[in-house]
Amino acid sequence: VGNTEDLSSLTATLDGGAFGFAPWLNYHLGFEHRAAGEGDAHDEDGFVAGLSSSFELMPDLSLEPLVEVAHIRHAEGADQDRTYITLGTALVSGPWNFALSTTNRDTDTSDPALTDGTDRLFQASVGYAFDFGLGIDAGYRYSREEGVDTHGVGVLLSYCIEFAVP
Repeated sequence: VGNTEDLSSLTATLDGGAFGFAPWLNYHLGFEHRAAGEGDAHDEDGFVAGLSSSFELMPDLSLEPLVEVAHIRHAEGADQDRTYITLGTALVSGPWNFALSTTNRDTDTSDPALTDGTDRLFQASVGYAFDFGLGIDAGYRYSREEGVDTHGVGVLLSYCIEFAVP
């Protein structure tokens, strides 16, 4: 889906927060449309809504929870819909970050060749951001998809370059 060789797919997001009644609350709203490509039965349309925040627990320690719901109609261009519900949190202390999240993915299909069901995903990570822009994170992922358990470990190296726009 989306491999159409033209500009028939799009995505749009809106992020904001700091409401007068809830200055600690942030939101994320998004929409995606991926046009059917060669061999795809349907276009794919997705919607996402999420809330997040940051709470200072003590000087140099904050808790950053989030919740997000995403729904994809005709996922992968097929006769299946998917709904994702994600809960997560991060602890940030100076240059350190620790994160946990869990996601339930519910697939509903009318195609007998595809499988209905709920998959479960879990991740944990720890990272360190050096003051000269280099970051290193290590993570663990567990998933149960269609009754099969998988585990993964990964490492992310990043480099941040800050610049000012006049």
